[in-house]
Amino acid sequence: MKTLPVLACRELKIAARGGRNARRARKTTIELRAARLDIVPPEGKGTQPRRMLVVSARERTRSGKKPLHWLLMATVGEADAATAKRLVIWYQTRWVVEEYFRALKSGTHIEDRKLNEADDLRKCLAFDAITAWRLFALERRARTNPDEPARNVVSEDEMFVLDMMLRSHRMRLARGPPTVSGFVLGLGRLAGFAYSRRQPLPGVRKMWQGYVKLQTALRFYKQMKAESE
Repeated sequence: MKTLPVLACRELKIAARGGRNARRARKTTIELRAARLDIVPPEGKGTQPRRMLVVSARERTRSGKKPLHWLLMATVGEADAATAKRLVIWYQTRWVVEEYFRALKSGTHIEDRKLNEADDLRKCLAFDAITAWRLFALERRARTNPDEPARNVVSEDEMFVLDMMLRSHRMRLARGPPTVSGFVLGLGRLAGFAYSRRQPLPGVRKMWQGYVKLQTALRFYKQMKAESE
């Protein structure tokens, strides 16, 4: 693939990541190459090669660091710039899908459901999917639009109860009008998340843990509020 001509270039935004393979956010440019190639099957798994479209998306050389490189295979499209760009967009979207399913599995434990009837599982999944989407959407908005007012996405009661819970642990929401990122950070703090420059916001797992605590407290608060009226 390295010997093929560059069909197009595309700018990418690579998000920051914590953990063992931590990295800083950066912008980069990738070079796209594409070709139709015969992929030989593993020994004992067939005799006929499979004709595939192969797209190479390689970052331009980074001094002293290993460049980003995606090698994508597909069965649709031509070996041209338009198809190469489209496959890269699909691959980027795949990570959003993966993150949502991680939120669904880590938060609702959908894989652990022990229901006997398929229809019961479908109903359960419908509720779990909505709950997971709410947490996933909060996490995404906190990263893409951190200064958006929290009132656009959460209720006044949720903000009030979260602030009271944080104050009981000698913490509080950020000063000034609450933002989406501040609310998400508060959820993470309920679950023990510690802010750092490399990882300024909690992951979905910590958000889930904080969200469960918040919703439990919120139910008690609403009940007490209703009884006092």
